[in-house]
Amino acid sequence: MISEKSQAQDKTSSTQLSTEPKTEQSAKTPMTEDEILEEQRKAILHYIGLLESLTKLQNAGVVDRDSVLEQLTNSTAIEQFNNFISENPNLLEMTKYNEISGLLGRDLFQGGKLIPIEAKEIEILAENN
Repeated sequence: MISEKSQAQDKTSSTQLSTEPKTEQSAKTPMTEDEILEEQRKAILHYIGLLESLTKLQNAGVVDRDSVLEQLTNSTAIEQFNNFISENPNLLEMTKYNEISGLLGRDLFQGGKLIPIEAKEIEILAENN
């Protein structure tokens, strides 16, 4: 006769997640160069829209300043945004380019090179808007 404790241990050990690393062979979806550029453009516009929406929500008192800043100054998001723009400056429509430059109070490019947006600039924008 198996004790209840042994049965419980057997059930627990059989349902525990393995801590062994899994080798993932994730299938990548092939994309054309045009599809890649389009998705990068969408990501940039999404980030700009996020900046605008979170700022408006903060100004309306719907979300708090710290929460907004945490999302807007996420280093990965800023880095990705800067990389996309740096790799292909034509991804931004002229109106969005002018809008971002106006918000920052400076041009995004100098001498044909991107001047990366920094978290501090976004923090200053959040304080002033």
